[in-house]
Amino acid sequence: MKYNKLFLAISIIFCIVALLTGCGDNDKQEIDLTTSTLNGVASKGPIKSASVKVYALEADGAKGALLGTATTGVDGSYSVDLGSYTGDVVVEVSGGTYTDEATGATDTPNTLLRAALSGVSGTVSIAVTPLTEIAVQYAEDPNTETSIDAANSLVSSMVGVNIIDTSPVDVTSVTESARATSNQLTYGLMLATMSQMMADGNTPDIPALIRNITNDLIDDQKLDDTGQDLADAMNNFFANETNESGINDSAQTPLDDAINYITENAITPPDENISDLNNAKALINEFRNTILSIYNYQGVGMSGIVETPFANLYNELTTKIEPELISTVDRIGWIIESVNTMENETNQIFTSNNYELEITLDPNTYQASFTISDTDTDTEIDSGTIAIDDPNLPLLGSIDAVMKTENGEMTAELNYLAAFSDNVLTGISLTGSLVDPNYFSINFIEGGRGLYVDITQHPAAPEEENGELEQMLKTSYPTKIYLAGNITTTTARMEGEFDIPSIVWAENSACGDNEGQPRPTTATFEGSFEELKNNVLTGVKFIGTITGTWSNAATYDECDPNTANIPQWQASFDGKIEAPLRPTITTFLRVTRNEYRKAALEFNYRRTTPTNEIVSLSGTGTFDETSGDRIISATLTNQNGLKVSFSIDESKSDDEKFSGDIKTAGNIKMADIYTIEDVPMVKYIDDYLESII
Repeated sequence: MKYNKLFLAISIIFCIVALLTGCGDNDKQEIDLTTSTLNGVASKGPIKSASVKVYALEADGAKGALLGTATTGVDGSYSVDLGSYTGDVVVEVSGGTYTDEATGATDTPNTLLRAALSGVSGTVSIAVTPLTEIAVQYAEDPNTETSIDAANSLVSSMVGVNIIDTSPVDVTSVTESARATSNQLTYGLMLATMSQMMADGNTPDIPALIRNITNDLIDDQKLDDTGQDLADAMNNFFANETNESGINDSAQTPLDDAINYITENAITPPDENISDLNNAKALINEFRNTILSIYNYQGVGMSGIVETPFANLYNELTTKIEPELISTVDRIGWIIESVNTMENETNQIFTSNNYELEITLDPNTYQASFTISDTDTDTEIDSGTIAIDDPNLPLLGSIDAVMKTENGEMTAELNYLAAFSDNVLTGISLTGSLVDPNYFSINFIEGGRGLYVDITQHPAAPEEENGELEQMLKTSYPTKIYLAGNITTTTARMEGEFDIPSIVWAENSACGDNEGQPRPTTATFEGSFEELKNNVLTGVKFIGTITGTWSNAATYDECDPNTANIPQWQASFDGKIEAPLRPTITTFLRVTRNEYRKAALEFNYRRTTPTNEIVSLSGTGTFDETSGDRIISATLTNQNGLKVSFSIDESKSDDEKFSGDIKTAGNIKMADIYTIEDVPMVKYIDDYLESII
């Protein structure tokens, strides 16, 4: 049985989408936020039913107007609408109860906890914890913008986590810990350690412990009085068999390192580098938000950022959908070919390989029923009906069939309209649907939708014999394909227009029994691409244009691959990327491959803040597998001229694979980038340590 080139169209479309799923290049974005919203959690363990009040801070640091209130949920979460306010704020959380991590005591009363942040605008996350209370007390009255920033930075450096925009996880919950980031785990462990420190008898209550740590920091910006007690308390927390901690060394090691360092060393970033240092931290925060919008981040570690919506779709296309589609569409083509050769026969049996096709045709109406059986197993696998207008020159027809697949069945409900020139088929239009409940649904039923194909004969085709339709079908291939419709898989939903305006015949692909194959030189998808998980939209959505080009489609010889003979292609995405609780990104991304086992990467990101400030991130990189190990390197530059350079080298050990740094435009280093136990980290010159993701 030969594959029907008329139905190759659908398969090529899937192959094109697979090709484009590695795209990446330039970007630009603008976000117009007219209101400010605070979201966050209050935690000393999660504090439930607490009162949340948000106040403005005046320029002199005095507490100003009450901007909004809320009550925390059972998980400590809160949200306050600040209206049109932008500026410095202090958040106060009072009352409520929590479960003590060290003792397990439930309904433990909460005392007053505060957090301060400068320059609030748009949607901002603010955690309120004993650590943010330490920062507020360290800043002292008045809490000016400068003192707030310095205090938050100092306390963040103490634990290696941004204490404001990181939501601590309840480390006594195995479920919550399993899906938390490394920073959330580290933050939650520090809060549990403080509880253990009280349980060990080192301090009577949380307010006293907060005062002790604050005074220790004020004294000489290190924990020479309280650091050892904290380190001992953390070890005791893990040794305490009554708690069922859901964390491991991925959180314990970074926090242990941070506490041990600050016990012996003061945090003293050079004054002249304060502005660049703050900009470097802002760069990583911006980078993190951008990456989390593009990538479907799954959890802690480098492996977590590999699982993307595009990667999931590519895997599904190549391992599931394409094999299912090609096999069943092949048999559909065989049915159409066969019924078109019956002329006035009412019943005929056709065989091919291990299949037997039986067709019963009404010669008056050209309506036929059919079945296909697997002769190896003697079981019926396909059945349905087909109609054509004229077996000698079929201009239109329809097919309704249920086709067996490897993992289920596919339903085909198709109408077709054919075009001929001098008895040679030159085009076909399809409307209808193809549905495999296990894997995909292609729908072009509604008005304006359809699959349109221009057809020609490939150069290796033998000469026509009396213009027989069967011969034409076996020797034709599509030169143009256009599909307007909806495609849904188990991982994605795509709606829009697929345009493949140029397909060439590649004679150099003739290996073994192959006679060559059609290859697209360019393809475009314009529309939306949404991620699905368990048949539910996750909110990750790509809207725009995906374009791919294959510059040597006609000449690439897949029968003789070598370093000088490789597929040369380019893929790009131009549009918007949306993800829940992340900024919408307007971006342009591109990947180009012109060398053996190498690809060039380009990236440009830009947005305008509500205060009309330009935030941008752009750069280039390379993907290199010439040595056998994958090496990815890139350099990105932001609007302040800061450069972040990094590489991922799989030839190195786990803790050396990821490395890099952040430098100013004058080449002064602001931070080092490396890996700790598979977690990508950045350590700034003030010794503040945080994970990149």
